[in-house]
Amino acid sequence: MGIGQELQDAKEQTEVVHKKSDKDWNQYVLDQLDPSELQEGNPTTDGLRRVAELLLGEIFSQISQVRQSPDPDNNYTAVVEHHITFSDGKSFMGCADAHSKNTDKPYDKYTTAVAETRAEGRALRRALGLKKPVADELSNVANEEDDDGTLITDFQAKTIKQICKRNDINIESFINSGKETYEKISDVSHSKAQLMIQQLNKYQQKPDKIPDNFKLYKE
Repeated sequence: MGIGQELQDAKEQTEVVHKKSDKDWNQYVLDQLDPSELQEGNPTTDGLRRVAELLLGEIFSQISQVRQSPDPDNNYTAVVEHHITFSDGKSFMGCADAHSKNTDKPYDKYTTAVAETRAEGRALRRALGLKKPVADELSNVANEEDDDGTLITDFQAKTIKQICKRNDINIESFINSGKETYEKISDVSHSKAQLMIQQLNKYQQKPDKIPDNFKLYKE
């Protein structure tokens, strides 16, 4: 056996195999990204697509479905669901919305396209088991926008109910855990609903962080 082969064998023996269950998996995924695929430390959807094929295998198919088209009755909100299937048959889904109050200019004119990109990013993040938010989901205008009194959309209410049911969270206890109190979920404002969904997504990622007083789901 030559020296070159010995070095190659030694390299293979010391090579670390990374798994999603590893504590450092999140950082390992981020380390695969090129600096051009990061925005203020958050991965872009294009970057995650490349890394997903690098770590999980070839993407077999990607399908987007428009669940809600923007119109005056829904505050011009587009909702898109995105499905990704890899060559091993495993599939992942992401769903996202976009409207003028959570999309930076000039992209607020293309809410359906923005919602599709965000949905794909969420599907890829779920496939990779990544905890870091995707850059395409973040918006300066959403952080700066004051509550204008617009009420929760049907899609937001449905999302809150689904996540609560999936994680055995009491809806009434959860929505009334802040400064405002509500008799029913339809009284929640649109902006507050956005924040609630963000928090629920965090609970999905770390179920052990769900407070005990939020437990026991009820219709």
